[in-house]
Amino acid sequence: MDEPNVNPRVLYCVLNLAATAGRLPHQELARCDGGILLAMDDAPALQLLAQAPSVELLYYCVDDYRRAMRKLSDQEIEDAVRKRRKLFSGDPLAHGFNRLYELERVVLTWAAGATSTARGGKAKTLGLRVEANLSAMRAFSTDERYKDADFPSVLIALLEAESALLAELDGEAAPFALDGERALRRDFAKPVMSYLASQGRKEYADGLPFAEGSRAVLVRPADAAFLKYLSASGTQFVRWQDAVVTGWPVRKLPGLAAQGKTVTRLYASTGAFLDDAASLTEAQLRRELAARAEADKAFRAADLAGYVNGHRLELALLRRTATEKARKAAPDLAARLAGQAPQEADVLMAALRCHPSWAPADEGEPGKPLARLARAERRVVDEAEFLSRLAQTLQRAELSERFQSFRARKEQDLKATPLRP
Repeated sequence: MDEPNVNPRVLYCVLNLAATAGRLPHQELARCDGGILLAMDDAPALQLLAQAPSVELLYYCVDDYRRAMRKLSDQEIEDAVRKRRKLFSGDPLAHGFNRLYELERVVLTWAAGATSTARGGKAKTLGLRVEANLSAMRAFSTDERYKDADFPSVLIALLEAESALLAELDGEAAPFALDGERALRRDFAKPVMSYLASQGRKEYADGLPFAEGSRAVLVRPADAAFLKYLSASGTQFVRWQDAVVTGWPVRKLPGLAAQGKTVTRLYASTGAFLDDAASLTEAQLRRELAARAEADKAFRAADLAGYVNGHRLELALLRRTATEKARKAAPDLAARLAGQAPQEADVLMAALRCHPSWAPADEGEPGKPLARLARAERRVVDEAEFLSRLAQTLQRAELSERFQSFRARKEQDLKATPLRP
């Protein structure tokens, strides 16, 4: 934990605290918004945050900061820092479990790569490791999201998620469907549908609920009539050059083309576009839209594959949450769901081998998959430790305990499933 970070934290420090910060190891990144941006390893960062409550954590790592500020002018960097301070720095712990989720996805990606060559006992250990990772992720994601939901509501959410994934695999994402996956997923849904029908929810007796995807698309031309329609319908959109970027249901996309409009998919998920529109400055969003508009087919395919893999992961976690809730409410159904979990994990691993959606671009070494996996696992543990200590520093004892509990569980899982690189 106290060793130098490969990827240090980024802090915002007001100018009158520069002398205090200067006594600690740091790298000055920029001066803007009335302060200094500093890159610091964990120990000095936590020390400075404890000594000076007005100091703010701006980014979890310097690579994120550099990606956020690339190709921006000095004034645009100032605007971006100001918005980041407003949206993130006021409560950086609110994003802590999202951070761990992102790092765990990297772990799953490298685990998938390692399973391609593992045999015998090593393959079994990797399988146990993957299951432990999914269980740990479930605890702070779907378990937390559905902790107050009744059992039927969780089952309905599971069917809706299954239907959403099948809609993708039956449509534009069909090239990313694995052999037999569609049939397997429909089989997964049958016992849940039967149970709900037996409880009086007859609408689930014969089929899955309707679901469809939505894409963020670049539409040209952005004529007055189209803009008026978007405004009147309450659809969020962004004007960009001579076009408009907005979310649009997949089944209605041909209708835009039929109106003589040129339609280019920029985001596989409308949600990702809306997140960018909310969290980025105008300059950052323009830069992102330009990059996506100029992207090649390979980028768009990878974006869609990543979106589909996100669906698969969400389903794997939600099925485990449903299984736990079913143990008391419907033991027979719990057994069926538990039996599906290993198959679903295999599907996720196979999909990530084909499309390693969450692999960091700068972590190669294809010949050392277990060493790569070990580094990713260690980073999750270290991040949980940092978040726990940050919560302590910010006097958030309950959150500190939760992060520490997660870290301890990860350590225990790693010891229980040792892998020699």
